[in-house]
Amino acid sequence: MNCYYSNLIEGHDTHPVDIERALKNDYSQDARKRDLQLEALAHIKVQKWIDSGGLKTGLGLTPEGSRDIHRRFCELLPNDLLWVEDPATK
Repeated sequence: MNCYYSNLIEGHDTHPVDIERALKNDYSQDARKRDLQLEALAHIKVQKWIDSGGLKTGLGLTPEGSRDIHRRFCELLPNDLLWVEDPATK
């Protein structure tokens, strides 16, 4: 549920049922929905890494720790979620 609410705050509405399906490697045929499922998995995997002690003690509060978390998360994202577009300038 943490993943669901965190992504929802970002405007990425991935229903908990779709997150559960993704955890079972059951992905949507719809590309946008599948990308959101993969984003949810990335979130869960990185959180598990942090919870298991993967992030060195104290680094979560440093630029180095933030970069490590961000890098790990982005490595797991589909390419379409690595880009943003300014609606005004395209």
